[in-house]
Amino acid sequence: LEVWARLLSMQVLAPLQLFEQAAESLMAVASEDTYMRVKRRGLLVLLLSATCDPGVVARSGELVFRRVLIPQAQSADADVRQACVDIAQNLMAGCDGSAPLAELWSQMREAAAKANTEDPDASDQASDI
Repeated sequence: LEVWARLLSMQVLAPLQLFEQAAESLMAVASEDTYMRVKRRGLLVLLLSATCDPGVVARSGELVFRRVLIPQAQSADADVRQACVDIAQNLMAGCDGSAPLAELWSQMREAAAKANTEDPDASDQASDI
């Protein structure tokens, strides 16, 4: 994850050629790993991948929403919620707003907005979501 994050942050797109092969593992790490640091690193790799080439990540869009974005959007951590929103926006751009993903996008926004209102330290990011 660290190597992928570093390469993608430097706009080296080679890891994207392996995205489809690694997508299942990446989603598992970003959603199910025991350690928050590892989950965050998985989200970072998803964010950088979706930013560099939204179309590559959008091919796994439904799974990304269901396994990672919707559950993580419920996080008490505002940074995690914002990363989910940013990934989702890139996915929607990469799939031209397809109807199935639009419904998942709506579900994710609702989960993030609800978590945002439950977070007493949250800023006024609900309108951004």
